[in-house]
Amino acid sequence: MRIACVYLPSFPLQAHVRQAPHLANLPVAITVSTDDGLVIRTCSRSAWAEGVRPGMPAATARIIAPDLQLVTSAPSVCEQVLDAIVDSLIGICDEVDVGTIGTDGDATSVHRAIYVPVPTRNRAAAFGQKLLNHLSRQGLRARVGIADDRFTAHIAAVTVQRRGRTARLDADGSTQAGGSPPPVFQQACEVVPRGGSAAFLAPLPLNYLSIDSDVQNMLQTRGIKTVGDFAALPPPSVSQDWSDVDFWGLARGRGPRHIRGIDRVQVLERMLCERLELDPNASMASELELALRTLSDRVAQRLEGRGRMAKALVLRVRQVNGDWHNHEIPLSMPLAAASELFAAASSALTTPTEQASDAKPNATADATPNATIDGQQVEPDPIATTGNIAGLELEVSTESDANPFELQLFDADEHTGDGDSVSENAHAEQGMNEVLSLAQVRSQSAKSRSRRRHTPRRATNASAMMKQQLLFDRESA
Repeated sequence: MRIACVYLPSFPLQAHVRQAPHLANLPVAITVSTDDGLVIRTCSRSAWAEGVRPGMPAATARIIAPDLQLVTSAPSVCEQVLDAIVDSLIGICDEVDVGTIGTDGDATSVHRAIYVPVPTRNRAAAFGQKLLNHLSRQGLRARVGIADDRFTAHIAAVTVQRRGRTARLDADGSTQAGGSPPPVFQQACEVVPRGGSAAFLAPLPLNYLSIDSDVQNMLQTRGIKTVGDFAALPPPSVSQDWSDVDFWGLARGRGPRHIRGIDRVQVLERMLCERLELDPNASMASELELALRTLSDRVAQRLEGRGRMAKALVLRVRQVNGDWHNHEIPLSMPLAAASELFAAASSALTTPTEQASDAKPNATADATPNATIDGQQVEPDPIATTGNIAGLELEVSTESDANPFELQLFDADEHTGDGDSVSENAHAEQGMNEVLSLAQVRSQSAKSRSRRRHTPRRATNASAMMKQQLLFDRESA
């Protein structure tokens, strides 16, 4: 089994910008709370160009870059993005391993690595490009490394060539020589040939192995400077007594090859919900349409990965003053296409004004973004598009496994509304009989073609025997 490592650099930054796309071209920094106050955890490249660095106090960063956008890191946002990644990728692989949270145990660690098995009979390069396409549709940028083991796949994903030298994307920019920024990130897929893990790792520096710094210094004084040099050492000199990690096995391409991830059954137990924050300075009409299209496309891709269809939607709108408006959108038939979901969600934003005048002014106070739709039903307020809208949330409250054709055949009463159930069942039975008849006709046609293919051979053999018999009769006469 081949393993693909999906490397997501600056994952908290990508997660928050994915939820607020208007921050994409602005200097943005993600902050975390410490004993000394807010500290910069990671920042965008434009913020780096203005002098902002990871580990810097947020107050100092604001002085250096007055236009810096500070966003407090929220673990819930990162978890929602991970759910979206799993939903998107589970449709093209059996399971998704979200990997470790980080060396510091923080859920908002800067970089993220996700591992998925490469399906059999799939070209590694084509599968890696498919992974990148799925993540791009979810508003994420990544690199993919494919190898025989997890360690080599991860190294292939984070290693780039920078000015003729090998560099790592996951290196801390604040600790690089001269305070240089990390290498420019470009989406790509690096494939290590089968059985070529050791050869791929051999020329890399020794610090690619997470060996203790004192041990590394001791090895380098003895001429051990690359991973290949370390792998060439005899086993007794690199015993595992001083470490829980088999670095010698990693250097030889014998890293872990297991995938313990989330399967489809676990995915279906999670709620499918997407949220976007709107730019308050943008045009309301154009911003709403773009936000709804983005939400619909992301929900459609997640439904495709789940193998499900939406039977009911809930659109939640948050105004600038913090009030939430819920609008349940029942669907006459299950939907899965992005255009259909967009049309259904758009209908909630075109409520007639005469209905808005009859709405209860205090009904929105009880509507929260985390309200349960299947519980006690509360009459939602019509959504007024004239006010300032700060955010949108689209949730699939009810899902279905079957496609519309199967629903019409076997569950006509629930989805057709009107009509006699007996006549609907009769139409369904007639449709099934037609399908079976067509299958029988095709089967008979295949058998007849098979008989025709073998008939000339038998005929040819019979004619040859008759000719031989005539020649024998003539010679006997």
